[in-house]
Amino acid sequence: MSREDQEKFVSIERSSKYGELLRGIKQNLESQAKEVNFKEQSSSKFVLAQINKKLMKETVSAFPIDLALNDRSIYSYPKARLALQASPDRIYDVRFVMPLLYHAVSPSLFVDCRDFIARRCLALTITGLSSEDPQMRALCYKILERYYEHLLSALLIDKQLWINFLDLIRNSISTPNARLRFLFTTFLSRIIDVLLHPEKDKLYELVKEFLAGRPRFRVDTIEIYDDLLLCSDVDYYNHNLRWLVTLFRDGIQSQNDLKVLVDLNVIPQVMCLYNSELRFSRANETICSMFIRIASVDTGATLLAKEYSFLPWLHQVILFHLNQNPDELKTDAKSESLIDIAKSVSSLVFALVDSLLKGPDEDAMPLARLIELINVFIVLHDFVIKSKSASILEYYLNYVRKVAKAIRKDGRIPDKLAVHLLELIKAKMPYLS
Repeated sequence: MSREDQEKFVSIERSSKYGELLRGIKQNLESQAKEVNFKEQSSSKFVLAQINKKLMKETVSAFPIDLALNDRSIYSYPKARLALQASPDRIYDVRFVMPLLYHAVSPSLFVDCRDFIARRCLALTITGLSSEDPQMRALCYKILERYYEHLLSALLIDKQLWINFLDLIRNSISTPNARLRFLFTTFLSRIIDVLLHPEKDKLYELVKEFLAGRPRFRVDTIEIYDDLLLCSDVDYYNHNLRWLVTLFRDGIQSQNDLKVLVDLNVIPQVMCLYNSELRFSRANETICSMFIRIASVDTGATLLAKEYSFLPWLHQVILFHLNQNPDELKTDAKSESLIDIAKSVSSLVFALVDSLLKGPDEDAMPLARLIELINVFIVLHDFVIKSKSASILEYYLNYVRKVAKAIRKDGRIPDKLAVHLLELIKAKMPYLS
């Protein structure tokens, strides 16, 4: 998805003089195919061998659901999402990869069904079912249909498990070419990762039992949520928590995804997990990333501040870290370093400011919430200074100016109160004067 690669991809269709480019591609393929025999030429093995597993993993997580299959313009990730995802240079262009996978599972070819799964082609295809583009979804459904036919005749020890998995997905689709929530398709891709490693993954037996006990999935929720939380073993419980929190962090892209978290009551539970003795290693950083992702969704930051008293909670979190002894952090195996914590918490505060202050004047933030945000900024100042990070301080000063500007422009704030608030900020940060 780098700009340079996209421009080359677009030029193939737009330019009438692309013979040299095509000859270069042909020579590259011929140089790699010197040892290919007749059997390999009639299979998809050569095509799948060119796919990088790591790039595919990043592409699954960062699938651009708003990118149309036949869009030949240069695509740029939204700024809010780009900060949380892999660099576009490390992501495949799905406008090229999805047609490639479609031809790779052609009925006339032999398909190594295990390799198709291991290279995350199945996960990427399922993730494509959450695309906003009907043509992209239709292509993904067609790839699944073709792959299913190959799977029926494949020689795999666990073939029936994968057949049942695809049957569950098929039984869950209520209308033709249905669009699934991104959170749900992310959940399915994580299940695939678990099933691929039966000997290593602690969740394998639980997931296998979960799949065997139902005729279809509920596409409006994460049904395994309660099963993962009801675990008496602390090690398994921590592993389950990490799996769930990272799922929610990576699977939120729209208000529909956010609704699932609200229905499951995830947000207050994760807030309670922060700094809990039951948290997993480096949990605080992951939790902050999850809330940043929520704040990047429309109305997400407002939901946090309005329904969950998020700003007072964040104020207490910063106070807790501010009073922590740095030497204690070094001996706590679950904690991040001081600078990592400061970076995560500051990024969360900055994401909230971007979301809460970007609305038009008629949707201005309530006065009480604005004061809560000011309190967060004042206490964050000391924490940023304590971290001794120049880069964090630079970002922090830019966002303080945004808050100060909002105070001056908010006509509902009495002049005397506005002056008092600005003086309070300047007292903490005299370099703003």
